[in-house]
Amino acid sequence: MRNLDFQEKAAGNILRAAYEASSWEDFNAQSLSSFHDLFDTSFLVSFRSDERGPLIANPEAQEAQRMWAEQFYPDDPMVAATHRPNQGILQASRCPEYRAFLKHPVYHEVGRRHGVHDYLLLHLSDVIPYQPGSVYLLLARNHRQPSFSREELFKAASLMPPLKSLARWIDRVNTLQESCSIMEGSLDSEKRPKMAFDIDGKVLCASRDAEKMVGCQDRGRFRIAKELLAAVRKFGNLAKGQNGEAPPPAVTLFGENARPIQVTLRLAKTRSGKPFVFAEIERPDSLPLASQLAETARRFGLTAAESQVLGLLARGLSDREIAQRLFVSRDTIHTHLGHLFGKLDVRSRLQAALLAYGLPLEGWQGLTPWKRES
Repeated sequence: MRNLDFQEKAAGNILRAAYEASSWEDFNAQSLSSFHDLFDTSFLVSFRSDERGPLIANPEAQEAQRMWAEQFYPDDPMVAATHRPNQGILQASRCPEYRAFLKHPVYHEVGRRHGVHDYLLLHLSDVIPYQPGSVYLLLARNHRQPSFSREELFKAASLMPPLKSLARWIDRVNTLQESCSIMEGSLDSEKRPKMAFDIDGKVLCASRDAEKMVGCQDRGRFRIAKELLAAVRKFGNLAKGQNGEAPPPAVTLFGENARPIQVTLRLAKTRSGKPFVFAEIERPDSLPLASQLAETARRFGLTAAESQVLGLLARGLSDREIAQRLFVSRDTIHTHLGHLFGKLDVRSRLQAALLAYGLPLEGWQGLTPWKRES
């Protein structure tokens, strides 16, 4: 059994890679061995598909992928499972197609031969797997190893927000690279206000209007919102190699007239290799989480207030913090949460957050029911 310190170090390495990498090649080079260490995999592969087909990051997986794609892809029973909507994390052994998979030639000639018995498929993009633009990780164990546990599914779920944020970032960077250097042009490109902080939270530079959007007045002096600085310092600790609370990929702030804005954060490096924290600022209604929330609200008949509470809950805020953000009492938040959990038919904050991110609930039904925070 791998000890907790070993696992925390591996998880920290994955987080640093997710927040530092500027390409999938960088991310894979920094993180694949840590995924193996964290999840004790027998087979691991990183896919990124374009018009030419799946691009495999790790050479040792290329033979298995080629054989699967050429001989078994149309007939693999698990393909149907991966194409279902909202499959953020798919565990093979929990799918109804799994028994057919174990009896199929694809398992005996490819899966078992290469150490793939049970596996987790982490779907990091909004594109159907194996189609151009899709990005996903496959973490597998062989038939001699135990299936992935609920705790390991929780670990994978906790990594999904920064990994999906990385996928969106890389797509954006690829667009920017067509016209300008990332390091030289990132603050002035596109319409999003941007800022850069050192790893101790000091502002290095900002594009026009960025400070105004994320700042606040304190006794006549202009200061950056404390919620943003706290998140920036968590990124700084990550860059320094300090283990601690994982930084969120985005922070929601309330600006003028309490209008919400969202700041997406990540680590970057100067040409000399010195780390800094990069922040992009935009209205949340243009972000993937917001669009997923809108779909969830429509599907379950949530009110505007309930949808707003769900969005803040999904970003890890407590009842007290949600009440402060929305300028209402905690009793009001408790009332909204009671209605929200009833409409979503969930029993825990984690299940509600999974729905907010469009992730499946399979395997999470036995969690402790939600209770009002005292």
